[in-house]
Amino acid sequence: MNKVCQSLRKLLAIFFKIGSVIFLACSVAHGADLTGIPRIVDGDTLAIGTLKVRLEGIDAPETDQVCLNANGVRWTCGIDARDQLAAHIAGRDIECSSHGTDAYRRTLATCYLAGEDLNGWLVQQGWALAYVKYSSAY
Repeated sequence: MNKVCQSLRKLLAIFFKIGSVIFLACSVAHGADLTGIPRIVDGDTLAIGTLKVRLEGIDAPETDQVCLNANGVRWTCGIDARDQLAAHIAGRDIECSSHGTDAYRRTLATCYLAGEDLNGWLVQQGWALAYVKYSSAY
């Protein structure tokens, strides 16, 4: 009987660990707050630790994208959008509210720097467009 109880305890411990991992994974994907100093991937994507975060409701140029200015001169708008976001955050902690994941398994989120909506800041500054196909927030 004692060996049966020990086996059941081990089995319950394994189920508890698996359940905890599933709970944590679901929490991150559906509304958990994320905080930290981000690594800026591009104008609408960043990483906090190993988690990639897509800024929800906006679309910024890709890093390798080239744009034309008002005079028709080419410029690296994707690099500039990324660099402007990095300069604005300046290595400070941000907070993100996640709202699920996208097709590329990135966490969709609205992120804040000292209370300022970074998604909205990018649109307001002209570094991103409101992505009205997916959100009417901006």
